[in-house]
Amino acid sequence: MHLPKFDRKMKQIRRMIPLLFLISGFGFSQNLNSNTGHGGDYLVFDASKSFQGNELIDHLQFLISNSESTVLPANVESMLDAVQEDPQIHSKLTWMRASVLKVLYNERISPEDKKFICNHYLNHSNNDKYGPILPILQNYVTNGTL
Repeated sequence: MHLPKFDRKMKQIRRMIPLLFLISGFGFSQNLNSNTGHGGDYLVFDASKSFQGNELIDHLQFLISNSESTVLPANVESMLDAVQEDPQIHSKLTWMRASVLKVLYNERISPEDKKFICNHYLNHSNNDKYGPILPILQNYVTNGTL
């Protein structure tokens, strides 16, 4: 059998794994641009990386994807769960609404970006899908707070 040759290759692979994790971690950290020059540590969307015409959807996706791990307060979760609608689509609609609200609760998102996403969903949303959270979005635009 060729076990010695196989063992050498496995040892090489095992030595390379920590290096690969280090390289991938560094590459990921370069994608999270932060704005530290304005007194905050806000995430900044770079529209220059978007295809022409995709800036709006890319900006929204940037905000939502960078807020996925944000935890909503229990009262907000309860409010979302209490919305009465077709049980077959309740979980999907709750997830969609929570994704937008997580942007508002994410401390790394600037107030300007929070108002941007609020205005987008207030002006371009289907009231059936986002209706239960529209008052929260309007309150943020009006008062700048949750």
